[in-house]
Amino acid sequence: MSPDPKVPTITTAEVHRLCEDKDVDISEMVDLLEVYPRNIAAGLKELFS
Repeated sequence: MSPDPKVPTITTAEVHRLCEDKDVDISEMVDLLEVYPRNIAAGLKELFS
């Protein structure tokens, strides 16, 4: 019996990647590029307005 094509599979490597700490220091980006990130709510509001 083969796996159900409608149910996605996930590998061990993908699970490890999902668990990685993705918190990065963006101060260099802000200092060099003067790019200031916005929160998700503000970004979505701007995108869909």
